[in-house]
Amino acid sequence: MWLQARRPHVPHALLAEEVARRCAFVLVVALVGAGCSGQSSSHRSAPVVAFDRADGPSVRQLPTQPAPPTPHVSPEIAWRTDLAAAQVDAERAGRGVLICFRADWSASSAQLARTLWSNDEVRQAVRAIVPIDVDVTDVDDPTNEAASARFEVHRVPTLIVLDRRGAEVARFDDVPNADALLDALDRAAR
Repeated sequence: MWLQARRPHVPHALLAEEVARRCAFVLVVALVGAGCSGQSSSHRSAPVVAFDRADGPSVRQLPTQPAPPTPHVSPEIAWRTDLAAAQVDAERAGRGVLICFRADWSASSAQLARTLWSNDEVRQAVRAIVPIDVDVTDVDDPTNEAASARFEVHRVPTLIVLDRRGAEVARFDDVPNADALLDALDRAAR
């Protein structure tokens, strides 16, 4: 045990108590730092706990730069964000629909932007239908819950392709390969 090597004269039971005390302190500092700073989560710097003093741990706040946002949708695709209005517009125009359920915290959603939305053929095929971006990053948002329940979405990313009549042509519960998505988009555009 690392504490035993530093303090060979301290009985084992006291070492376990010291480890528990330090772990509890770290947990409290992390919880306080995560929820009570009054800043938005993207601009909060994380507390750092250092065990470098003989009289106990010290807490320091290190400045951090927020990570740049990862684009999960392509700006080159005219994504609609109002699900109901986009579906009405698609029905009036007689066009198919691509609904993309995604979240900022999902690595697979980020992979969509890198693989599918950057593919020229996919971007061209999406122009023939109405693409709808449903950002479910906030899982507690009632609108997101309702949309997810309506389309029976249980994971992200989920891509749903609907034809002109609103019938489901294809569903992808992960990142599909480009050929499979192109085939579904072609069927939806007919």
